[in-house]
Amino acid sequence: MDTLKQDISYAIRVFRRSPGFTVIAALTIALGIGPTTTIFSIANSLLHKTPGGVREPAGLVTVYCSGEEYRWGTCSYPVFSEYRDAESGLAQVAAIEGFPASLSTGRTGEPEVAIGLATSASYFTVLGTLPAQGRFFLPDEDDAPNANPVVVLSYQLWEQRFGADPAIIGSTVNLNRTPFTVIGVAEQGFDGHVAAYDVGLWVPIGMRETVLGRDLSNSSTGIVAVGRRAPGWSVGQVAEAATVISPRIEATYPDIFEDHSLRVAPYSVMIDEAKGPVTLFMALLLVVTGIVLLIASVNVGSVMLSRAVGRSREVAVRLAVGAGRWRLVRQLLTESVLLFSLGGAAGIVIAIWASHGLSAIQLPVPIPVAFDFSPDWRVLVFTIAIAFGSGTLFGLAPALQATKQDLVSSLKANPGDSVGGRNRLRNSFVIAQVSGSVVLLVAAGMFLRALDRVDQLDLGFDPNGVHVMAVDLALHRYTPEEGRVFYDQLLERAAALPDVESAGMAFMLPLGFGSASSMFTLPGREPVYGDGLRRSYFSVVSGGYFETMRIPIMTGRAFSEADREGTLPVLIVNETAARQFWPGEVALGQPIEWGEVQYEVVGVAKDGKYASIGEEP
Repeated sequence: MDTLKQDISYAIRVFRRSPGFTVIAALTIALGIGPTTTIFSIANSLLHKTPGGVREPAGLVTVYCSGEEYRWGTCSYPVFSEYRDAESGLAQVAAIEGFPASLSTGRTGEPEVAIGLATSASYFTVLGTLPAQGRFFLPDEDDAPNANPVVVLSYQLWEQRFGADPAIIGSTVNLNRTPFTVIGVAEQGFDGHVAAYDVGLWVPIGMRETVLGRDLSNSSTGIVAVGRRAPGWSVGQVAEAATVISPRIEATYPDIFEDHSLRVAPYSVMIDEAKGPVTLFMALLLVVTGIVLLIASVNVGSVMLSRAVGRSREVAVRLAVGAGRWRLVRQLLTESVLLFSLGGAAGIVIAIWASHGLSAIQLPVPIPVAFDFSPDWRVLVFTIAIAFGSGTLFGLAPALQATKQDLVSSLKANPGDSVGGRNRLRNSFVIAQVSGSVVLLVAAGMFLRALDRVDQLDLGFDPNGVHVMAVDLALHRYTPEEGRVFYDQLLERAAALPDVESAGMAFMLPLGFGSASSMFTLPGREPVYGDGLRRSYFSVVSGGYFETMRIPIMTGRAFSEADREGTLPVLIVNETAARQFWPGEVALGQPIEWGEVQYEVVGVAKDGKYASIGEEP
């Protein structure tokens, strides 16, 4: 330790003698370590950083209802109940279903949209979360349909909407036009067990019909289960137990669980369905920033090699008076590691600043999301390891070259004279820098070209000049009659606004963070499945939709205001559907049976992109 202190003290004196080099080298390293640390911090937050309030996450699992088409499918409540009551290897298991909530009170004015979760009373116990105010749900508030209109608020919502009012417990708020009594506030930092989702409130699963329009006996899906493993049970054993339970559930509910099975996965802070793509994307970004770090490190290593040439006489004198070679190597390595540590410290500052800025970005998505990319101890360990490893790796070669010399020649040589070995090493550094730069430039060129190709991609519609407003009348419990009046007036007023060329409405927008599919039949055609059903994406749209989205109608016509309830049921298909369903025939006038109603095709629209830009038509 005394020797290390001497080496550090000497390194600081060396840095003081050349402050310009020290500052520029540290900043160069910081510009390499900073982006790498930032990307690692984002990846850590999305994939590994346990949300606040979730304790002992290693014991948690998530349970899905998996089918042929949906690997991470959701369950119906009857299926969840059967699984909950079976010997599953879980000490506790809770049902979760998300819903959009329109939150309003009599004292704070306009309603606002929040993400809500309908959960079992055991949800908070399973996660280990504690209340900051009041209490959580009681077991007898679970299954009683619509009998317990109580709500737990998140700490953040309590602060922002209610000013952290301690008298909030026992007060009434309106959720989707229904009064709920506030019984508790979750602990600070807890906004659900999944990263990025900004959950603002929780209601008992028994209130499912009130907030979602689905009673507990409904066969509709939407429920995911989260559970905590019982002592002595591994994830594999819980998964094996699920495979035993699945046939029993299918025998009990053949209509809603046919060809399905329970799928158990270790708890993940990222949605399992998105975990693979997010991991791949973050790995790609880490590789790119890693190349930037490599270039910066090689740059500094090359300068250190040049400085080592200038210090050759100093090194020769120290060797001549009896200093060991490895003692000098350690001294030079200490200088390198200390320099890279300074750069690493500056890199952490850059990462903190960048992470806070990225966390504040509000993405244009239809649900509230909240990111916390702030570095934690994993990021700190990662940065220290990067700084120490880079300092050692890129300081070792200059140190070995500086101490590998002929003493007599070095003492006689003029300062700055170089030898062949150093030139070769310096050339290697230059080659590494150029190679890394070429890789980055090629990658950047390919990325820009890909962006240009995407910009020129034919989406089947023209988004330029199109503005979107989302309206969900279900949040306010409109009746169908009230909804028709509202939508008619909304569309009429929107179309009458100055500078509005056209206006339309759609149940589902293309590339709009969601899609809907349904089964139908083609009368008189060869069945695709054994029951004659086919599946396709669909949307329900108003008159003016195709004009507003600039979707060309290739044959036939678009919808009009005359296509209303009580008239002939009509629909429009795209070009691919027309070719596949009626090859060699005219699609106009063809029948499609959908939902026990027979529709007539009145138009064929141009193919477009609906769920993703990479999909086949």
